[in-house]
Amino acid sequence: MVEARKLHLKRVFHADRSRVFEAWVKPDLMVQWLAPGDMSVASVSCEAEVGGSYRIEMGRVESSAQRQNTAVAGTYRKIVSGNLRCLTWGWPGDLTPETLLEVEFRDVGNGTEASLTQTGFVEQEACDEHRAG
Repeated sequence: MVEARKLHLKRVFHADRSRVFEAWVKPDLMVQWLAPGDMSVASVSCEAEVGGSYRIEMGRVESSAQRQNTAVAGTYRKIVSGNLRCLTWGWPGDLTPETLLEVEFRDVGNGTEASLTQTGFVEQEACDEHRAG
């Protein structure tokens, strides 16, 4: 059996915890930041409640006439307003297993520390790709 890989990231944002939490659950805010590198978010649908689902369509412009899109989707498992949430993360149509994201927000100084742990990676390469994103 292959041991699952784990990704752990921490970042501090100069915003209060409620605002950072909202950036994870409000589509109009998610669309502003939730895509890696030169990609952008085309659309977000989200039911931010336990058992609710989300879908994030993102892509990059390949040329003036072509946009390459992909989507990530999952289900909310746990939400504690302003503090902790747990959700699945997967690529619809892809055969890689879903991973699990746990995100915790903590007040620090004049901002908020966001701590993200993603588990369930089967291969180290997939974990590394998510770290870069």
